[in-house]
Amino acid sequence: MNKWDTKLRGPQMSGSTGNRIWKYQMPISEQFEMVLPKGAQILRTQGEGGYLWMWALVNTTEGDEVRYFHSFKAGGELPEDLSSFTYVGMASIYIQAELMLYIFEETKDVVR
Repeated sequence: MNKWDTKLRGPQMSGSTGNRIWKYQMPISEQFEMVLPKGAQILRTQGEGGYLWMWALVNTTEGDEVRYFHSFKAGGELPEDLSSFTYVGMASIYIQAELMLYIFEETKDVVR
């Protein structure tokens, strides 16, 4: 079942069951995984306050699943075959200059 992480997400401000839009902190990494409720629908991604964030429509009564993501810079290397990836959004962060990251989710089984 879902566990609310107050260290990453702050105090819970709404009821904990049913359909909700929840905000998740994304790691600043080229490849990362996130634990989301099963079937979570990603609504948007954005840089905010020096962190990267993802908002998702979740059903809090669902169990959790691990989902896999990649972030790519403009002009950076991408896999030759992108058929296993779905674009979910863009987020920017300031690291000596503004860095735009394009977030993709692995949507098919990929050998890691």
